[in-house]
Amino acid sequence: MASLTLLLVLVLVLVSGVAAISHYYRFYGGSVTFTPKGRSSDGTYVVELRNKQAHYNCYQSGFTCLSGDCGSLNRTQSGTIGSYSYGYYWCQNEVMMTRHLSSNLPFELRYPVPNYYYYGQGYWIPNIANSRAVWMMMTHVNLGNRSDTGEPNRSPIATMLPFLRIPRNCPRTYRLTVFDPDGDRVRCRYGLYDEYECSMCSLPQGFSLDPNSCTLTYSPVGQQGLRGFEIVVEDFPRQPITLSYSDGSYTTKNPFSEGRRKREIISNSTTPFSLNTTTVQ
Repeated sequence: MASLTLLLVLVLVLVSGVAAISHYYRFYGGSVTFTPKGRSSDGTYVVELRNKQAHYNCYQSGFTCLSGDCGSLNRTQSGTIGSYSYGYYWCQNEVMMTRHLSSNLPFELRYPVPNYYYYGQGYWIPNIANSRAVWMMMTHVNLGNRSDTGEPNRSPIATMLPFLRIPRNCPRTYRLTVFDPDGDRVRCRYGLYDEYECSMCSLPQGFSLDPNSCTLTYSPVGQQGLRGFEIVVEDFPRQPITLSYSDGSYTTKNPFSEGRRKREIISNSTTPFSLNTTTVQ
């Protein structure tokens, strides 16, 4: 159906505390969601995208249109919704962007803009997995008219603090707050490199992810420090439906099938790559 990429950083520290660090422009986490807003007086389709990003120095990166017609910018608003904690200087901004589209056909947005890598603005804050890992965040926007509701398809919604402080020797379970306004089934999975969904693309040591409940579980292991999580939130209809588009085309969407999803993951698999790469897809 539709998906959003939710990137998280969990801070693993001893109970006694953590030393302050600073990395100009470094990325701490973010997410993107979308909401259809009907049609404007000129007949164009309107969609609202909310992009949350946490960076050092309150930086906010832009995006590139990865596929389809991403329309034109009509209005944008921004504000700071969180900042500084646990001795780390960070700032989370939310940008609400309204775009006008010539059709309701699917399109994809990718964050950040590729040339940001040349200025060091497209990298995760140094973490246990990699001290110089690029970050990627992609959202698939599908505004097709649903046969079950008669309304445009909407994005699943997920929220999470950009920072979580976890005592190193204490098991913890964190259930992501996920919701789908269409009543679809929501699942969480780790990102796929071939789909521009991640850069590190592996769950950190000591953690497991339950895709059905979107629960992260930590079992004490390894050293203290930062871990980055690149999680994709997806929605699936509870019965077969069709999505129809303004050009007369349509597509069929089916409920989640474990076997089908495994086949998709295998077909999208890629050769293991070095986590030290800075190559931009």
